Amino acid sequence: MKMSRFLCVLCMLCAAGSLAAAPTVEFSGYADVRAGYTLGETDEFALNIGRIEVTADALILPWMNLEVTIGTYNTMEGKYNAELGGAFISFFKENDGTTMSLNIGYFDVPFGLASGWYAFPENSFMYAPGVTEAYIGEWTDLGVYGSIETEQFSLTAFAVRGEMYGIFEELTTPPPLPPGASALVDMDKGLAVGLRAAFSPVEGLTLGVNYALNAHYDFNDNISFIAGDVEWALGPLALAFEYLAYMPKFAFGDRADTWFAQAMFGLEDIADIPVEFGARFDYFAANYSNAVTALLGAGTPPPAGESSNALTIQANWLADEHLRFGLSFRHQKDEDDIIMLQVMGMF
Repeated sequence: MKMSRFLCVLCMLCAAGSLAAAPTVEFSGYADVRAGYTLGETDEFALNIGRIEVTADALILPWMNLEVTIGTYNTMEGKYNAELGGAFISFFKENDGTTMSLNIGYFDVPFGLASGWYAFPENSFMYAPGVTEAYIGEWTDLGVYGSIETEQFSLTAFAVRGEMYGIFEELTTPPPLPPGASALVDMDKGLAVGLRAAFSPVEGLTLGVNYALNAHYDFNDNISFIAGDVEWALGPLALAFEYLAYMPKFAFGDRADTWFAQAMFGLEDIADIPVEFGARFDYFAANYSNAVTALLGAGTPPPAGESSNALTIQANWLADEHLRFGLSFRHQKDEDDIIMLQVMGMF
């Protein structure tokens, strides 16, 4: 289904619901300005608007909700593009501590822990975690997902359009196209299905496992994604870890993997100071070329890559609920170090 057709159907459903009752609409959003200083052979300074997003959340009926997000972002060429960040209808039911929901539309695919950290108010760091940055990007897609949640357990299943997630972008020599393939990336030529289960054995600790199968019609083999994550809140200390790998079908030996670990310590709860300090370490594997070669099953193997890693140190001052100042230092292997200052407004 094309995006325009989907939006027409979405509008008709919402209009039908609004006839029954006037919807309650709430608006939220954020905007951030960044000043960056690159430490290299030639020091560089840059000042720009990072991203602007506005979300409208409308309760159409007591059991039906509509959420639409519009955002702008700064491209590599310094231009600002507007995009649809999300548009989906949620049908939900709550009963005795259990929440069930069915969501239809264009949404952030709920795969992995970091899938909820694309928007910066939810991400305490200025950079996206490595598992999303390197392998699945900001996975927003058209489809359906359902979930059931209790105090200790949650289960989510989704089905969306599949795509090849930029796994070729880092290759010096792109792999050859299979016979009949028109492009490496075509969002309308695939299907991805997945499952996420999370369990909280004790208060503050959450363990999650994820699996997704992506079938792309231009390629002979499917891609499997697996991930595991841990999130642990220990008073003012918040810890998180996530591992992600993709591979042709179930060939674990041909996997390409990445992981990140982070810690954030807040002073507000113990000293009434609205400041937090954190560090994140990202690891990117060298064997992505093995996975690509095995996936295509033909052609000259791409040149072997080298593993990479990045360390980010962050400090945030939470001036109030609508204003946040951030200062970060990022060191990545074989890249110039970057010092970044961020001012974020939220409503």
